[in-house]
Amino acid sequence: MKNFYKKLALVLTTIALFALVATSQTTVNYKIVDAGDDLEERLGAGSDPLGSVDATSSDLELGTETAGEPQIIGLIFRAVAVPKGATITNAYVQFTCDEADSQVLPPLTIGGEKSGNAVAPYPMTDFCVSSRPKTTATVSWVPTPWETVDVRTANERTPDIKTVVQEIVNQTGWASGNNLAIMIWTDDLVKEHRTAEAFEGSAEGAAELFVTFTAGVAVEKINAVEGLIYPNPAEGKFMIKNPSSGNFDYAVYNIIGKMVTSREDLSGSTTEVDMSKSAKGLYVVEVKSAGGSVKNKLFLK
Repeated sequence: MKNFYKKLALVLTTIALFALVATSQTTVNYKIVDAGDDLEERLGAGSDPLGSVDATSSDLELGTETAGEPQIIGLIFRAVAVPKGATITNAYVQFTCDEADSQVLPPLTIGGEKSGNAVAPYPMTDFCVSSRPKTTATVSWVPTPWETVDVRTANERTPDIKTVVQEIVNQTGWASGNNLAIMIWTDDLVKEHRTAEAFEGSAEGAAELFVTFTAGVAVEKINAVEGLIYPNPAEGKFMIKNPSSGNFDYAVYNIIGKMVTSREDLSGSTTEVDMSKSAKGLYVVEVKSAGGSVKNKLFLK
């Protein structure tokens, strides 16, 4: 009986530890690292043709560079280490002021490329930014005055764009280490903008993406689905039941919220998972299908 209570206490402690650690937050940051990863594209025909791009400028005009020529800015951040299934809690792009400016701007729109792995660099062809699919999620931004050249403060920072980043990392093709692209544009025709350093002007002052996320699945938020995984407890191998009539994905997380194994776009009513080489203990199995996402606790003995 004493051994039983010891094992029970260990299991309860493990669950509490998982609930605590799995919801801890991680912040990663990535600067533009190539001249072809940040550029301007014209959204209005003026002195430059509609859709033409400028990949050699030392700065980025966020807004309308000259009257009648609004722009879209493309920014590709490479090798972004955010795991699939992560919950984005905060994200923003940090710029460096290249020219002091206190004009009142119409709102800029921030979105992202709706792709699991943005192709880098941009090909330097007309419409190479605006032709890429955009996220449904967007964020409006009215920058405050940028008053001091060469500074990187909260004034030169976008608002929280976590909804945009979340939509990108939720894409089927997303995996940790993929490229992530952000777009900033305006439709306004008046010559008003904020001028940020481009990579060509200053690699040190180039745009930088910050992302804060939680990678785990909190145990206390799990509503177990009977029969989703079996046997449970399992001795290395177990089965996952397809919760829908279509294809499904699964991911298994350990007690520190790290993804241990996953597979996507599976067909059939069940699939076998072999974790015979994994450590014994508590895991969380998340299964996604057209019907949504369901999670179960799994114990390897």
